[in-house]
Amino acid sequence: MELTFQADVRDVIAQMLAGRDDVKASQMMGLPTHVTRSNGKMFVGIHGQGINLKLPPDRIEQLLACRPDEVTPFKPGGRRMGGWVQIDHEDAEAFDAEQELLDEAIEYVGSRPAKANSKLNGR
Repeated sequence: MELTFQADVRDVIAQMLAGRDDVKASQMMGLPTHVTRSNGKMFVGIHGQGINLKLPPDRIEQLLACRPDEVTPFKPGGRRMGGWVQIDHEDAEAFDAEQELLDEAIEYVGSRPAKANSKLNGR
């Protein structure tokens, strides 16, 4: 399975997050991501034609119901990943409109405890 991303989407998301000291750029499986500094957990990834976001279950259901043409369950490799949605836009600049969702994802993921083996726990 080849994992791909759009460089222009990566650049727009990086610009949207520039200047924030609570997040940092990272990579997972060769794809660009961003993680929270509080716990090192990923909240957004750049994948395919868009982004995937980690959000609360009720927010995911709301987005899937209200925006079915843009928001779908995140299914890397065909397997649904719980707690994640994929948002696709034809134009990378359209992701500017997703700032509120990025902020929600940062707040949601940043409030979760760090992984037990995380360097953030002093181990």
